Amino acid sequence: MGGLIFLFLCSQVEATIDVDLTGATGDTIKPYIYGGFIEFLGFTINHKAGLWAQEIGCRGFEVLDTNGVAEGWFPITQGNNSCLFELDTTRYNRIGSYSQKIEITSYTDGHSGVGQFPIIIKSGESYDVYLYLKGAGIEGSITLWLTDSTDKVCDSLTFYGVNEDWTKFSGVLTPITSEHYGAFAITFQEEGILWIDEVSLVPHSAIDGVRKGYFDLILLHKPNIMRYPGGCFADGDGSHWLNGVGDIDQRPPNWDNHWGRWERMDFGTDEFVQFCQNTNMEPQITVNFGSGTPEEAANWVEYTNCDTNTTYGRMRAENGSIEPYNIKYWEVGNEQYGEWEIGHTTSVAYATQFIDFTNQMKAVDPSIKVMANGCDNREWTDTVLAIAGDVMDYISIHFTCPGLEWDTATYTNDEDEVYRAMVAAPLVFAATGARLKNAIDSLTSGDVRIAVTEWWMSYGRDTLYTKHFSTLETALYVAGMLNLFQQSSFILDIANWSTLGGAIGHQFHPSFEFYAYPVLYVYSLYSNYSGEVPISFTVDCSTYASLRVGNILAMDSVPYLDVSVTRSDNKIYINVVNRKLEDIETAINIVGGAIESEAVVRTINGPHFLSNNNDAPHNTVIIRDSSLSGISENFVYTFPAHSVTGIELTTSVGVERSMPSEKIFSLKSPAPNPFYKSILVQYEVPELTHITLKLCDVTGRVIKTLVDKKKSPGCYTVPCGSELPSGIYFLRMEAGSFKSTRKFIKVK
Repeated sequence: MGGLIFLFLCSQVEATIDVDLTGATGDTIKPYIYGGFIEFLGFTINHKAGLWAQEIGCRGFEVLDTNGVAEGWFPITQGNNSCLFELDTTRYNRIGSYSQKIEITSYTDGHSGVGQFPIIIKSGESYDVYLYLKGAGIEGSITLWLTDSTDKVCDSLTFYGVNEDWTKFSGVLTPITSEHYGAFAITFQEEGILWIDEVSLVPHSAIDGVRKGYFDLILLHKPNIMRYPGGCFADGDGSHWLNGVGDIDQRPPNWDNHWGRWERMDFGTDEFVQFCQNTNMEPQITVNFGSGTPEEAANWVEYTNCDTNTTYGRMRAENGSIEPYNIKYWEVGNEQYGEWEIGHTTSVAYATQFIDFTNQMKAVDPSIKVMANGCDNREWTDTVLAIAGDVMDYISIHFTCPGLEWDTATYTNDEDEVYRAMVAAPLVFAATGARLKNAIDSLTSGDVRIAVTEWWMSYGRDTLYTKHFSTLETALYVAGMLNLFQQSSFILDIANWSTLGGAIGHQFHPSFEFYAYPVLYVYSLYSNYSGEVPISFTVDCSTYASLRVGNILAMDSVPYLDVSVTRSDNKIYINVVNRKLEDIETAINIVGGAIESEAVVRTINGPHFLSNNNDAPHNTVIIRDSSLSGISENFVYTFPAHSVTGIELTTSVGVERSMPSEKIFSLKSPAPNPFYKSILVQYEVPELTHITLKLCDVTGRVIKTLVDKKKSPGCYTVPCGSELPSGIYFLRMEAGSFKSTRKFIKVK
């Protein structure tokens, strides 16, 4: 009777998901597909909202302003004092630009000096402060102040003993109130000359220099790998790794000639690696191709990976790290195919120089994995693969959508149309990945892997689109991409999402705090509640048509449900994106094993697809847990409108950790499924056998015979689908008594 009831219920549902616990598909899922990406850009690292917890800007007085003070500083002159302000080359930092010189030529009363505004201060937070001072004629005290917006003193420190030698003074400031528009000041009260250099103000809660709020959200994100130091910054004059090691107060100012700003590398190699170690992430480095050399890149590898018997390994030890870091993943340059990039060159020149970079880097450490720049430009990527494919370990690609900033012709005011296109965008990248895999197979020995070393959103500068940024819409797009990455048939190992700016937000007023964008909860769901083995499944659901928006092409048949099924031991994880703006009641059928009657459900959703977490308490879109009781291998679940859902099932049998020794016939589930342009069909043959592999339509009519011959033992791949219109199709494989059928969907 129960089976009849279920069949009746299924007749009422809109969609079905069939999961075959006996069928694993493709490679084991790599943990690095949940990676992150930070760079010296905007407020990502060096900023009052950046991950590096330095409250003082231009702390080494690198940049001259118009008032005789450094950029970001202001002069202070109280009473009728006569003061001169200038940046002076008499400095503590031997390779810095300037120190701040203040001369009081006539003193009457009050304080004179320099200050910074705004400084965000928090009551109950202690701030470690230090600076280097030198004086002439200074007999009294130097005072450091934290004040609120009304100039009320929140805390102060007084130092004595300033003389003609540079001396480091340090202490702790603990403000009695919180203030968004606070100020920091350094003053004295007598005739004389004071030089100031290398000022530092860091909250005591920082973890090895990283803001605690940022640190905590990284632990929620749980990226397994992190890319650094860029981005376009990586190829510029400001990105030479030697400028980011050693004494932090003896590091030079760096002019970033790509973005046109000064960037200090206080967060250098050692600090980055420490951050990765503290958060259990694999460090990933982009070397300077644009204005660097193969020798410089090789020296960086030596610094991070070699013992103290080498020149740069010994330097690392002198800087405090005796044991090598053993950094495995290295990328040669960033987007060298682009005219915007420093060092932009031709595909032939890049490939040739890439070989030189790789050879010199691997001569230092043969175990490293080196990535070359690829892109969606087939001429560039095919040329790089043809010339350097046997040298590289990875071909990288960047993916950003919808790219409205550069494609203004496809602007639309219709929020729903933008949403429908955005959440369908993973189908576009599925086609890109499949094309790249085909190029690898045809132009190399086939050992090259794929790394998506940047992916992020670009809605454009038009104010109509700002409401789409970091919303539930973005979260659904990211979840769809992670589904694709988990089920990918195009050998994807690494994917780096833009972390700060794409996953972590900050609020300045009324109090400074970090908070999670909806995307961060998607990462938390997938990185914590996914298995390492992709499981066979099929989805049958209704579809919709989407318009072209930016670089997201118009598509005719986008499935409303986007699914990934993975397994780890006795846990089955079904992750589902419901693109529809209505609930979808779905029959879920499990075959090949029994499941327990209790399940955990984790849902990411909000009142509207443009819901965000920008307003306190920043929890409009989070993960909400619930449970299912009394279920069996066949149950019905309703996926809420515009949502991401993770269902965790428990089986009675654990998954095998290794491949079985006995080879069997198998026809893998096509992936990605649904697909946009073409797919790769994989099948396995354990013995010499005549094989037929046929492509059929929904009526069973044979459209095309893909294989009809004897095949030796092995794993085979056949391209399929490029000529098909959108619709539902079946692959049918026969080999002796073995028969298998797989369903797939093509969308446009």
